[in-house]
Amino acid sequence: MLKNKHSFLSWSLFGIGLGLILIMQISAIKIIYPYWGWNKSFFANYLFWPLLTLAIVCCSVAPLFIQRVLWQRVCFSVLGGLSAVGFYFILSFLIILLYGM
Repeated sequence: MLKNKHSFLSWSLFGIGLGLILIMQISAIKIIYPYWGWNKSFFANYLFWPLLTLAIVCCSVAPLFIQRVLWQRVCFSVLGGLSAVGFYFILSFLIILLYGM
């Protein structure tokens, strides 16, 4: 178990961000592939990009709650944001591999 609450809060926020990306990709699969209706859906037009931004912000802000020196927290924050973007692209690539264009 994690020893302090700052570390728990940081890992929880990071997990929420990655989980939100995963949930959005799964719901996008449900919308796109049965009917190819991505551009017609409310989710695609109004919710996907703001929620993706929120997920990346959650992953980026999470390391700011750990007890480290400021420059380490900023470096981990950039790394957290890059890992969220990488996770999004890896999931997108897997979706393309599984379902095709």
